[in-house]
Formats: sequence, C-alpha cells, structure tokens
Amino acid sequence: MGLRNIRIAARAFIGFAAIALLSVLLGLFALKQIHEVQFQASDIQNNWMQRVRILALANASLDRFRLGEMAHILSGTDAEMQTYEDKSAGRLKSVKEQLSQYAALLNTSEEKNRLAVFNQSLDAYANNHTNMLKLSRSGDKDGARAFLNSIRETYEQMTKNFDQLIDLANKGAEQAGQHSVDAYEHAVSGIVIVILL
Repeated sequence: MGLRNIRIAARAFIGFAAIALLSVLLGLFALKQIHEVQFQASDIQNNWMQRVRILALANASLDRFRLGEMAHILSGTDAEMQTYEDKSAGRLKSVKEQLSQYAALLNTSEEKNRLAVFNQSLDAYANNHTNMLKLSRSGDKDGARAFLNSIRETYEQMTKNFDQLIDLANKGAEQAGQHSVDAYEHAVSGIVIVILL
C-alpha cells in the first residue's frame, strides 16, 4: 500500500508525529548533553581546581619551611630560634592539613599511592629537620649548616615527589577540560543531525 493511498489526515498525523518524536528525542539528547557539560564543569571547579589550589598552598608552605631552617641557623638568640621553631612547626602542620584536604579529593589508586610516597618523604625530611634544629639549638651552627647540606638529597626527593602530585593534578584538569569540550561538540553535532532530519 503506497503512501498516496493513505488519507491526507492520516499522512498529516504521521508527519506531525514524526516531527514531534524528533523534537522529543532532540530535547532528551540536549538535556543529556547539558547534564554532561555541567558535570564536567562542576568536576573542574570542585575537584581539579581545588587540587591545584591546595597543592599551590602546600608548595608555598614547604618553601617557607625550608627557608626557616637557614633562618634558624642564622639566629643568635634562644628567642629567635624559638620563633623559627614555632613557625616551622606551624608550616609543617599546614602542609599536612592541606594534604589531608587533597587526599579527600583523590579517586584512583595511582593518586593515593603517589600521595603516600610523598608523605613518606615528607616524614623523612621532617625527622632530619628536627635533628638539624637540635644541632643549631646547641650552638653548633657549622654542624647544623653541614647537616642541612647533607640532607639536600632528601629534600630534593621530597620535592620531586611533590612535583609528581602537581603534574598529576594538572593533567587531570586538562583531561576534564577536554571532556567538557568533547561533550559540547558532541551535543552540537547531535543537534545539527536532528535538525537536518
């Protein structure tokens, strides 16, 4: 039975039904893609940007922690040394609190393993830091300075581990941004196809 044998009213109904169906499918597709773009944008804002921000703060605290060691060696009075000891303890505490916030954002075992490796190197360096302070506090400034130089490798390993955390966060942010772009382009392509249909 050909299309011409169908009554005009029935043909009109089929045509409008097809258009309505395409409109519904277009709407559902658009809603799905809007949700995907929103999800990716939220992931960037609430996850990856937070990771980068926290790591930047922790990095600044680590730098000041290291500078505090030399300042302690250069201090001549008990009061000055106590000031730098208190500051160093506060900065180390800040780093650990920041990394605790960072840990709450992690999803994969690779991320968690890298953080665990960094935490181990941080603990190792913090122990060396305590020993250096004891030498400096005892008045053996030359010995403290020599000890500080001797633990440089430990510090460099710690910063290397920290740089890996930063690289991981940056790559994740870039991937999330690309997913958002892909979702947008997929939405545009799908809408154009439905319009053409």
